[in-house]
Amino acid sequence: MLREIISKFYRPPSKIKTDVQLVCPPYVDRYKGKDFLVLGSGPSLEEYQGQVQKFIDQHQPIVMGCNFLNEMFIPDYHGFVNRQMFNSYAETIHSDSKILLSPYFPDYMMKKKIKRGYEIIPFVNIYPSEKGSVCIQDGIIHAQGATVGTILISTAIVMGAQNIFVAGVDGYLKNKKTHFYQESFDKSYEELVALDKAALELLECCQNCLKEYSRGDLIITTPTAHEPFYQSIEKYLN
Repeated sequence: MLREIISKFYRPPSKIKTDVQLVCPPYVDRYKGKDFLVLGSGPSLEEYQGQVQKFIDQHQPIVMGCNFLNEMFIPDYHGFVNRQMFNSYAETIHSDSKILLSPYFPDYMMKKKIKRGYEIIPFVNIYPSEKGSVCIQDGIIHAQGATVGTILISTAIVMGAQNIFVAGVDGYLKNKKTHFYQESFDKSYEELVALDKAALELLECCQNCLKEYSRGDLIITTPTAHEPFYQSIEKYLN
């Protein structure tokens, strides 16, 4: 009898937070005029690890990483916007890295995985989406089709980035693998084409945001399917 009563009224914790109120983040223009480096998860990040670390050492950018970095780099910020990725890799966050999290992660999940301070990335994102777009209003990111990489690029803009360099954003059709680590990503060829198209549109929007704020450029420094943004990392190494 007691079990029946409990089962009738028990509701499991929600997997996402639904009562989210987005507000302007405290990190607006925190690094105004500084260059940023955003690390993706493509195979090129591992292949060019040495060159990327040399770039960091020489240029001292604000480094933003996401999901799993396999201890290759110690970013200034480690971000998650996907619940599954957060559950899998939260324990890999380096103690010297600040933490950026989705506002839609439920509190119980964050308390379970994180035992120190973190900041919230205020964003709205329609995903998946055939169209890629992003705009920023009062520090809040409004996007369609964005992945963690483009959310972090947008966050760098909010933080005041002058130029944004990117490594490991290869595009979904550039390699047989989509990540440098083993990760299930079961998509058809047509779906991958659509994702690459949306990603390019997102990058174009981010570049336009930089121009709108009279800042610098968005540059992908490792081999990528997004050719308009590619400049070899060797160009920036002494």
